[in-house]
Amino acid sequence: MRARWFIPVALLAALAAAACGGDESGQDNGGTFGGDAGGSGGAGSTAGNTATSGAANGAGGAAGGMAPDDAASSKSEISKSGGGKDIAGCAQVPTKQTSVTLTVANPRWLRSAPLARASLNAGQAPDPTAVDPIQLLGYYTPSYDPPAAGAPLAVVPELRLDGSGDLTLQIGVRAPDAPAPREKVLALTLLVDTSPSMAGDSMARAKAAAKTIAAHLQLHDTVTLVATSPEIEDQTFKIQGPSDGPLIQAINDLAPGGDGTLDRALEQAYTEADAHFVKDGDNRLAFLTDAGTPASAVNLTPVSDHAASGISLIGLGVGPADGYRSGLLDAMSLAGAGAHLYLDDFDAAEVAGSGHHSILAARFAEVFDVAARAVKVTIIPPWYYAVRDPQGQPYGDADATVNDTSDLTVGHAMVFRQVLHPCDASVILDDDDDFSVEVDYQTPDGVAATPVTMTFKASQVLVDSARIAKADAVSAYAAALASQNPDHLRAALSLATAPPLDTDADMIEIGKLIQLHPAYAKQ
Repeated sequence: MRARWFIPVALLAALAAAACGGDESGQDNGGTFGGDAGGSGGAGSTAGNTATSGAANGAGGAAGGMAPDDAASSKSEISKSGGGKDIAGCAQVPTKQTSVTLTVANPRWLRSAPLARASLNAGQAPDPTAVDPIQLLGYYTPSYDPPAAGAPLAVVPELRLDGSGDLTLQIGVRAPDAPAPREKVLALTLLVDTSPSMAGDSMARAKAAAKTIAAHLQLHDTVTLVATSPEIEDQTFKIQGPSDGPLIQAINDLAPGGDGTLDRALEQAYTEADAHFVKDGDNRLAFLTDAGTPASAVNLTPVSDHAASGISLIGLGVGPADGYRSGLLDAMSLAGAGAHLYLDDFDAAEVAGSGHHSILAARFAEVFDVAARAVKVTIIPPWYYAVRDPQGQPYGDADATVNDTSDLTVGHAMVFRQVLHPCDASVILDDDDDFSVEVDYQTPDGVAATPVTMTFKASQVLVDSARIAKADAVSAYAAALASQNPDHLRAALSLATAPPLDTDADMIEIGKLIQLHPAYAKQ
């Protein structure tokens, strides 16, 4: 069964109460734990918000939590004996540790936050069906330090004691920053939609994005510029450095032309990508489009076939937010094992008059590079904790499947959030038993890596964390956008503007956007 994300009113009420209570000190004292890993392949992990619980015999629980509709998670096979404590409130609880395996579907889809921002800046309410809390948390991610030199990943578990008597367990997993200069040669095919619908602002955004990509190129990179209009000839450039002159001139010369089929343009683009493929390099196809073509009209077989051979597809949406068909680039980036980023409001995003798009500039490595693929993280708390989804709801019974799209990008962190419900108040923060975490993943090339394991006790990671507070605020923002309820918007604003988040750039942006929502403005 696939996970469904839901928004109980109690969540926002509880978050608003927490914000008013001011119980977040902003102290980020959680330790960074290195996982135990062997073998020459190194180790790595990532995170997500989809969970499956299992116990004793490894029976699967329902996928749940703050997951998009197409998220799913794997059954757990991990089980350990409990300590056999004689605890009054836990008499009916089997002394077996419950395992929860977490993944997230398509964490490289980064279109929900910019689409919501574009709608709000235009004075419109975002489409609730386009609000994806996983994407929002991936876009407005809490800050985690990169791993220590030589370490594959930083794993940061944090616990917060909530007023209800439950614990919030949040684990951030951070990939290393991208090396500077980039170590691998980039062979890029830049496919630009030049259909008549791209005239005006969409073409301006496409050119800005293409120039931003050009600014990140290095000597020995190769770029082939392909237009969807059949009368526009392909051009290949041997890059001499950032913002290579001939490439910039070709980008400036782009203009809407004739209407050709996307399947023909993709075939031509992949022909060029195959011709310029670099072994041991980074091979990418970036598609800039207003997404006017329905996803059902595109043959995705060449996209998935080339992804399997090492050419990932990056979708960059440049069309107007009103009516933007995210399904096209969702489908293409999923088949192409790549990312989908929507680029909103070119004028507001222009970087110091350079013509570069600031969103793409700030997230270039995150969009184009991957640190680990198909990541699954299994959490095993002491047996006297029931693991619940981020809204505090028990998991139900359902089959679950492995989610192979849970990819961690370079220089980025992903976040797991679960609620731990003790069977008796006396066991809260008991340090007699360990929490265990196991991370399974693949290298960027799809090779299975040695799992990462770690253990810790509750007292080691109990903190008043600004990171947990930020995840609370982002989750509340997503819930408020989906419900469009004025009370929910006020609660989300309260969290975003309360210390220690009042100086966080992401929270300042979210606070301003909430006040632009038509439902908030009518209060």
